[in-house]
Formats: sequence, C-alpha cells, structure tokens
Amino acid sequence: MNEKACALADRALLALFKRVSQEADAVVERADSFMDGEGELVKSPNGSDSNTYYVLHVLIDSQRRIAEHAKDIAEAVLDMTLSTLRKQELPDLRSFMPLKAKAVQPIYPDAGAGSST
Repeated sequence: MNEKACALADRALLALFKRVSQEADAVVERADSFMDGEGELVKSPNGSDSNTYYVLHVLIDSQRRIAEHAKDIAEAVLDMTLSTLRKQELPDLRSFMPLKAKAVQPIYPDAGAGSST
C-alpha cells in the first residue's frame, strides 16, 4: 500500500514537470480508486488488539493523505494545461486593433450647430 501511494506521488510530480495532462488524469483516477479501497482496510478486524487497530489506522491515514496530495498535484497540472490551451486557442485581439485610435469625424459638420430652415 505504501508503494502505491508513493508511486502515485511520483507520477503526479512527473506529470507536473512534464505538464502532461493525460498522466495527471490517470493519477486522479487512481487516487480516487486508492481512497475507495482504503475504507475497507480501516474497519476494525474481529478480535484484534486496540493498539494494533490504532497503528493500522494511523498508517492507512498517512497513505491516504499521500494519495490526496498526489491527486491535488495532478489536478493542478490539469488546470495549468487547460489554461495554456485556452491561451493558445484564443487569438490575440490586440493585433486587430489600430495602434492609435482616430477621432471619428461627423458626416455633416453643421448638423450639430442648430441650423434653422
């Protein structure tokens, strides 16, 4: 169980350094399944010592926290890659705007002077 949690953390950090969204997505899915399986292990075994149960509970909780941290890192990678994709898809609107806006000239310059007919 310890190897699985550490492997998740390694994969999450690798996805962070390489910025690979597919790897980050796989880490999120595996972390969810890891935390689902943890619930079965936390149940108190029949006839076991309370000290043994406490030690097992602490160990399992620390592994769960490692898996949660790996999931958080992977979700951050997904957010980073999504924001870079959004920036790449949107055109730079500044290229469509003139460098200096020109004042708009009225079509009929005397129209606003209040001419009487």
